[in-house]
Amino acid sequence: MSSGPLAGVTVIENASYISGPYAGLLLAQLGADVVKVEAPGSGDPFRRWGGAASGVRVRPQFAALNHGKRSVALDLRTPEGQAGYLDLAVHADALVENFRPGTLDRLGVGEAAVRDRNPEIVYCTVTGFGPTGPYKDRPAYDAIVQALSGLWGLLSPVSAPQATGPAISDTLSGLNTALAVVAGLAGTARHADAPRRFDVSMLAASLNLVGLSVANYAETGEVEGPFSRGRRSHSIALRCGDGRPLAVHLSSPEKFWVRLTDVVGRPDLRDDARFGTYPSRLAHFDELLGELETALADHDRNHWLKLLHDADVPAAPIYAVDEVVEDPHVLEAGLLRQVAGPAGERFLVPRGAIAYAGDLDACSMEVAALGGTVRGAT
Repeated sequence: MSSGPLAGVTVIENASYISGPYAGLLLAQLGADVVKVEAPGSGDPFRRWGGAASGVRVRPQFAALNHGKRSVALDLRTPEGQAGYLDLAVHADALVENFRPGTLDRLGVGEAAVRDRNPEIVYCTVTGFGPTGPYKDRPAYDAIVQALSGLWGLLSPVSAPQATGPAISDTLSGLNTALAVVAGLAGTARHADAPRRFDVSMLAASLNLVGLSVANYAETGEVEGPFSRGRRSHSIALRCGDGRPLAVHLSSPEKFWVRLTDVVGRPDLRDDARFGTYPSRLAHFDELLGELETALADHDRNHWLKLLHDADVPAAPIYAVDEVVEDPHVLEAGLLRQVAGPAGERFLVPRGAIAYAGDLDACSMEVAALGGTVRGAT
């Protein structure tokens, strides 16, 4: 039995790929009983995304998003599958779906049909562009929404754009969807006329992330790019004597700049007209990086990190993923966990970001077989 804050809450997840399943994962990590609806035979396409050496083995990307859930196989194109889906909705507290607007309505299992069986259900849609507007029927994927929202242009130069980083727009929309479900459940528990319908679009979620850049443009006319925030906040990447990079953050307070110059043996930089104040450092940012990198060339990264940490300067190694999973703090804090797949696979996944008493027991660390159940789930 779950011990999480959402213990006793049942959520139907009729979603695939990343956005909806990530929302379901977050709710499962908080203790909800998440029932994942999948197509018979194939299931969520992410089960086999990118190809698999075995037709049985679940892909690690699917395991990362879908552990701790139950799976029910229903063909929503058939009367039997539609009836089974609506029967599930009778006993659910919330439902998350990420189909294009109108798709489930055409199958006879949209919100109206669900609410006819369960008027109190919290219903949340995840779409690319929302239920209205000229783009509402377009196919939406993470890269498309990143491009349209301006997020891509903040991650990669528009003059030479390349897709970079994780599926941020997908993940943001999943995060906002989970928040919407929790808000809906909390609201209905407090007053009868609280909203029970929520719409989350990937575009709106992504625009919220770039809100600071939008506000800055509206005020100053500045079009920010991938390196704008780093310069403004003095988030500095420096290569050490062994060639390995580290990050230092100096935006505020001024004491961090003073301590950094002491650590690298260059207190004279504080008296240099190019670097003495924040505005002057901003104006001569590339020159500043050159001076600091030259100062770091005499020793390896571990040497400098120890001195910076001893001086209480915000600093960290710039890791690749293989280094993250070996970091001593990540390991000792238990930020990674093992997940068991339905065919005996083992996967390494991050722990939920929200920690609370009993969180080790709230979410099963198993991936359900298609149409099966997670052991111990009710």
